[in-house]
Amino acid sequence: MPLVALVPLLVLWLGLGFTVKVAIIFLLSVFPICINTWLGVTAVPKTLIEVGKSFVAPDSVILRRIVLPARSLRRRARPNINSGPQPGSAR
Repeated sequence: MPLVALVPLLVLWLGLGFTVKVAIIFLLSVFPICINTWLGVTAVPKTLIEVGKSFVAPDSVILRRIVLPARSLRRRARPNINSGPQPGSAR
């Protein structure tokens, strides 16, 4: 079901005030941001993540020191992570 189909239900449940506007904007923007960011993170080479795990690095360190810097190494990872907020905020 498309997210736009939820708009009439949100208007019925929350009314026509500021709350329904925030809920609609949140629902229509959070999913494209999450999907594009996930695609960018999964484009990072598995060998880099395996190296971090072999050094017994916690997941937070792997994310901060391997995954995020690796997006500049791989051309296909960077646009997905960086452009995730753009389509979401443009709606």
